[in-house]
Amino acid sequence: MLYAAVRFSNTSAHAGHDSACRGETILTNSGTRVEAQANGHIAFVQNNDNDQRVWFSTDSTPGLGKTYYNRRYRADASSSWYWQYSHSIKILDLGQASAGPSTVLYSSTAKYRDTLDVTGAHYNYVMYAVSQPGSCNGGVLGYLYVLYSNDGLCWTAPRRVTVTGGPTAICGPDAGKTKMVATEAVSVIDAGNTIQLLVMEGTNSLLVPHTAMNRTYAHIGHTSPEAPDQLAWYGGFNADIVTFGVLSPFGIPGVVRYQTYSYFMNLDMAFDPASGYLYVARAYPYPFDRNADVGPADVPCHWQGDVVNVWDPVLGGYAVVAGCNMAPSTLPNRIQIYRMYLGNMSQFPNIAYPSGNYVWDLVADWGGDVGYTNAALSCGYTSRSDIHQQNVGRDYAYITFLRDAVGNLMRYNGVPMLLAGDSVKLSKGYGPCYVTGTEKLTLVSF
Repeated sequence: MLYAAVRFSNTSAHAGHDSACRGETILTNSGTRVEAQANGHIAFVQNNDNDQRVWFSTDSTPGLGKTYYNRRYRADASSSWYWQYSHSIKILDLGQASAGPSTVLYSSTAKYRDTLDVTGAHYNYVMYAVSQPGSCNGGVLGYLYVLYSNDGLCWTAPRRVTVTGGPTAICGPDAGKTKMVATEAVSVIDAGNTIQLLVMEGTNSLLVPHTAMNRTYAHIGHTSPEAPDQLAWYGGFNADIVTFGVLSPFGIPGVVRYQTYSYFMNLDMAFDPASGYLYVARAYPYPFDRNADVGPADVPCHWQGDVVNVWDPVLGGYAVVAGCNMAPSTLPNRIQIYRMYLGNMSQFPNIAYPSGNYVWDLVADWGGDVGYTNAALSCGYTSRSDIHQQNVGRDYAYITFLRDAVGNLMRYNGVPMLLAGDSVKLSKGYGPCYVTGTEKLTLVSF
């Protein structure tokens, strides 16, 4: 039943439920309109053994910019599961191109203080969200915000997360404000008196140069339940998480130009108290053309990479219905899971300090049977180049670990689970990238 509950597909075993967002439709490559559904990262929280909640946005172009919510519950362990809503309901609208919720934390006693509330109000829920207004396209992948709630449904307005030395916003409603946190994705764990954050850099000008692509560009920092909007970096802004153990496969063996970047795009994390391991996931495009910033891109070949835009009269903008995107913005088509032994979350800062004791251990590398086409290979498809690259028959682009209320990894019958997302387009590595309307989440064990 867990599979049907969190998969968010139209084949759900619960009659009347799917992941679709009633009234919200997207345009497909065939020219039809379908209801949007969860197909990327979601914020998953298991409040207790009988209460699971999810918040998500859909990965689509143009972006819907809305956050949806649903709740799965049961009376007790011997009872059936039910969805509160037959269609997930809209609860937030952060802007047309918003990336949406990244992490939600829950406490049975109100502990997360809204520092902007003059009464000093504390809340049961805190949400870390990434918002990318349309005006930020091409410059910043998003800025980090927090929101607060007591029921998971009604939320405060977004409060920007600030950090000393952070950049000045170059776009959006906060343009000109300082101490911003530019980010593509964030994942958060409540470690008690400290909230630990893993933040993927979101400034395009830092990520595009091929000379930077050996970095993970994932930063770590901390806040507190008393001030979730006030971030401090461990080791300063330039202290990335370590690259030791990170596998960045070559599209052509030994040719650095066609080696994928080491960035932790679409990242997520969860801690496993039972084993002491921290699990971190990322997505990447395979193969990749690092030198696309200095000349014509070789990956993918243009017949596969060039986007197809169609005017969408319903949303009032151009919808991208086909195309895998030419490098350096090629769509991720593989996902990886890593783990590192910490013992407990007090050791979290060590993932940014290289030493022999803190090295990533690759758990899984999943994607399709082949990668993108490469002009250097006469536009042939790229075979997998590393024995760790498993063919799972699907070009995944997102990972969401199933976590409890504070961010600990959940096990079901002793097995940890995750949700793998297709992203905006179903097939990516092999054949044309089409928006089919069937893009969804799949429950996977690891």
